[in-house]
Amino acid sequence: MEALPFIILLVLVILALPIILAIWLIVRAADARKRIAELSRKLDGLELELARLKGNPPAAAAEPKVPAETVPLAAQPQPAPEHFESMPPPAVPPEPVIPPEPIVPSGPIREILKPQSPTVSSPPFVAPEPLSQS
Repeated sequence: MEALPFIILLVLVILALPIILAIWLIVRAADARKRIAELSRKLDGLELELARLKGNPPAAAAEPKVPAETVPLAAQPQPAPEHFESMPPPAVPPEPVIPPEPIVPSGPIREILKPQSPTVSSPPFVAPEPLSQS
């Protein structure tokens, strides 16, 4: 009977842990789906705004066209002739290239150090006295 609490705990861990893990993963996947949908809507809005700023109206936001039967022929604009001549790009003279001035040191690169005489002299060596044998 002493093993009964251990068996109950083992069964709960074996059954409850995978169920809790599955619920957690499902909630995370649903949340990720919502985030992706929100980001997709933002991206679509930015694409529409970019097209508007470039001057190209998107197909969905274009002005609705009126059928040709309702507009009189005199009011319809005549199509302009599509004769375009390719023009060369404008000639822009290139800026002159000015080479940078070389950096030359004014003095020698290495300075040879001369040995200096010591300003503080070391004390004279005094030999220790021999030990007496007594």
